[in-house]
Amino acid sequence: MPKILITTFTYPPNKDGVAEASRFMAEGLAKNGWNVFVATQFPDNFKENTSNKFITLNGVTVIRFSIKKAKNLDLNQSSEIRRYLTFITESHFDLIVNQCWEAWPTILMQGIFNQIKCPKVMVSHGYSLHIYHPARRWTLGLGVLLKGIKWTIFNLPLMISRYDQIIFLSKMRGVGRFFDHTAATLLLHRRMEVVPNSVHLGLVLNAKRGFRSKYGIPHGPLALCIANYCDRKNQKLTLSVFRKANVPGSILVFIGSELGSYGAELKAENEKLQHHYSCSKVFFFESLPREEVFSALIESDLLILTAKHETQPIVLIEAMAAGIPWISTNRGCIREMEGGIVCRCTKSLVSSLKRLLVDSTLRRELGCKGLKASQTKYSASACEMKYHRLFKELVDS
Repeated sequence: MPKILITTFTYPPNKDGVAEASRFMAEGLAKNGWNVFVATQFPDNFKENTSNKFITLNGVTVIRFSIKKAKNLDLNQSSEIRRYLTFITESHFDLIVNQCWEAWPTILMQGIFNQIKCPKVMVSHGYSLHIYHPARRWTLGLGVLLKGIKWTIFNLPLMISRYDQIIFLSKMRGVGRFFDHTAATLLLHRRMEVVPNSVHLGLVLNAKRGFRSKYGIPHGPLALCIANYCDRKNQKLTLSVFRKANVPGSILVFIGSELGSYGAELKAENEKLQHHYSCSKVFFFESLPREEVFSALIESDLLILTAKHETQPIVLIEAMAAGIPWISTNRGCIREMEGGIVCRCTKSLVSSLKRLLVDSTLRRELGCKGLKASQTKYSASACEMKYHRLFKELVDS
């Protein structure tokens, strides 16, 4: 039974995209006979103790470390960093998979890369260190950008050359989120594959109904926004677009992590907007169980995502699996995805949302396209088997 390690900065019970993608890979490999280990940090808002540093979840052995970020790490001062590196070098894995280029498990492993004799795989979730991200002070954003460009120039080519296999979510290349794919192509990397994100169709379609009745959501066309409450996910734009659409009887439901300060600002903004656009209703939910999120999906009419930065959002694939259409900003490879409408400006978002909320025929047409893609292009069984085949070839070579 091959012994494989997957390193990731996030893993369930966290509910972000990388956590879900890592879980999907780990549990799929375990189901196919691999002895799977996951090295990760403690979940968000989780009390750390010795007893929960080493647990088993759905056939996967999860080892947690008290490490948070890749930058400013001191290899000589942190006992947890030493524990992480010792764990890797002494466990004799047959294959190691790193999730994300700039994550701390990946960065730390570079220092012992030559000591690890087994094949190494990089799974990219997009690359953004070379992209300018606005900050409260533009000089701060510029400083981060310059550091990112410097890191990219001196580290990315070397890292690309070190991996035996690189897996991307999409065939797309360019100077944006898929710059790493462009760089790997220019550097003539010998083994590159595309394996998209995926979800198990049954988990969505077999979800129990009852979300509306449980939480008192009235009858009417329902738009759903599922994302952690934060500026990157940009729920303020979602709220503004929905209020401006102002479709009589329509409903917007936000589901995310703990509301926090961003969520508080979002609710305050809603109170202001509803005085001017009062034909619709908005609900806010935080930290719901995954089963209830799926229940909300299958009882919704559409999903809306207005994030500032994305690669290939799993939440859109979940909407496709539920057979409902989606509306999104043009981020990452979203324009390649089926079953929805990609918008390039706020005006387009408002008009598209208004149209979908009132046109049930269009919703059905787009929902059917998305459902078909979730059964083929994003098929869970096909993606699991592709991981199994690719990794088995590396181990056996």
